Amino acid sequence: MELFPQELSAFRGKDFAVNFKWKDETGKTCERLFIHDLLPEKQVPVVEPLVTVESLDPETGTGVVIIENQTILKDFWFTSREGKVVMDQNFVHLLPGKHRFEFIFEGKLTKDSFFWFYR
Repeated sequence: MELFPQELSAFRGKDFAVNFKWKDETGKTCERLFIHDLLPEKQVPVVEPLVTVESLDPETGTGVVIIENQTILKDFWFTSREGKVVMDQNFVHLLPGKHRFEFIFEGKLTKDSFFWFYR
């Protein structure tokens, strides 16, 4: 079964992304990006993203990370080997641009404690 055949007919034979936004039962706005790769194994040239830990508060165990990317980042994951890191959004696709995520953490982490993966 094909979903939204009329709406997506212009994109047949092309890669595309669809961004869904909705409100949950608490009224919080949620969003999720879905990517359709015509050839999923195709390698996309990637320019390394600039990832900056904007803030890190050891007393509250909260922080903010900024990701600036020039190319799409698929399944972006932000974490640490030295402690536990929890984000509302992890393993997300990021379109080119500037993205800001809040996270909570446990352990004695510094701004250099973090690393990330993507494909």
